[in-house]
Amino acid sequence: MEQVNCYRITPHAVVWSSGEGEESSQRELFASDLVRLREHKLIGSTVFATSAFTLYLLTAGELELGEGQIFGPGDLVWCPAAGESLVVGDKGVTFYAIEALQNIGRELAAQHILGAQIPWESFDDPAGRPTQPVQVLLDGSLSALRTRFDPSYIAGEHWHDFDTLYFISDGRMQFGDEGWFD
Repeated sequence: MEQVNCYRITPHAVVWSSGEGEESSQRELFASDLVRLREHKLIGSTVFATSAFTLYLLTAGELELGEGQIFGPGDLVWCPAAGESLVVGDKGVTFYAIEALQNIGRELAAQHILGAQIPWESFDDPAGRPTQPVQVLLDGSLSALRTRFDPSYIAGEHWHDFDTLYFISDGRMQFGDEGWFD
């Protein structure tokens, strides 16, 4: 089996840098030849222009689209083209920006994903192992799934046939001998 590199990213250990003016700060958490992961903080009531081929995952605060649609923590915005304008809510916003490099996600249309509106569904494991419910938020060469695990759930040893980023938004979980992530 091919050796796979795994990285543990602990955002609190990465220093914030100022963006343009005092309106924003960011920190680069990970970069490879496939994706670049940054975390951004923007002050309230500013306008933010999106970057091309970037998936935005909101973690705090709100963003508003021109037509009044509000995005909050857990919601996603997929932007295959640059320049969509989003207005930051009064209290500011924090989000992850996952920039897809190479040809990842090129076939996907722009999408604004309100997680609360996506139904939870059963995930059928091809190997027949027990699973937990998922929300399919984005599906293509770049996919996003949300799952929730019952306390003490054990997924068992497994692998993915694709690169995977995990964002633990509530609680904590353990991956094999790698310790706890929260």
